[in-house]
Amino acid sequence: MKIILNYTILTGMRLRFPPLPRSALKTLTYSLMHFTVAISVAFALTGSWQAALAIGLIEPVIQTLAYTLHENAWAKAGAQAITLG
Repeated sequence: MKIILNYTILTGMRLRFPPLPRSALKTLTYSLMHFTVAISVAFALTGSWQAALAIGLIEPVIQTLAYTLHENAWAKAGAQAITLG
C-alpha cells in the first residue's frame, strides 16, 4: 500500500490492477480465513502470540499444498469411473 501511495504522490497516476478471476479470489479469501482460524486456535491452545503465529503461518501453507494434491487426485479420478464396493 505504501508503494502505491508513493507512486501516486510522485507521478499523479494510480496503478490499476486487473480483476482477479473468481477462482483466484475464492482461493485468496479461503486462505485468509484459514490463516485467521489457525492462528486463533493456536493462540487459544498455547496462550502465546509467537507460537500462534508460527503455527498459524506454517499449517495453512501445508494444508493448501495437501488440498492441491487432493484436488489433483480427484481430477484424475474424475476421468475414470469410480465404483465403491
